[in-house]
Amino acid sequence: MVADVYETILLELSEVFKIPPLKPDPNHSCLIKLKNGCEIQIEPDAAMENLIIGANIAAVPPGGYRANIFREALKFNGLPPPKKGIFAWSKKADQLVLFSILPLKNLTGTKVAELIVPFTAIAMKWREAILAGHVPQVEVVTSGGKAPRGGGLFGL
Repeated sequence: MVADVYETILLELSEVFKIPPLKPDPNHSCLIKLKNGCEIQIEPDAAMENLIIGANIAAVPPGGYRANIFREALKFNGLPPPKKGIFAWSKKADQLVLFSILPLKNLTGTKVAELIVPFTAIAMKWREAILAGHVPQVEVVTSGGKAPRGGGLFGL
């Protein structure tokens, strides 16, 4: 059963991070509070086919600053694979969020842990920048190894 796979992944993840056993709440969600202050939420999607990993980044005040944050988030979302997350705006939480979706089929706690490490680093980098009032810069690199010089899609 898929619920068993999800719970097995959580237990394996606990072992990898050497933390007490992780268990889903009644809504099948699991919140992991990391030592660096980042909180990662893990849960299966409604169809029980994918695992969703998410982190609230920070509230971003409306205006030009928010537009700059969104521009950089879109640049990040447009980076080539492998993806380390996708930025989105949560109307419900009124803040920028980072998430990733992984197919549950053949997924293990070790594979999830390998994603969580860079995922958390990105979430913390963006959170710290936003809380300091800075705009994180995304370095877009082309296949030739150099950053494109203007012009791209919509000037990004």
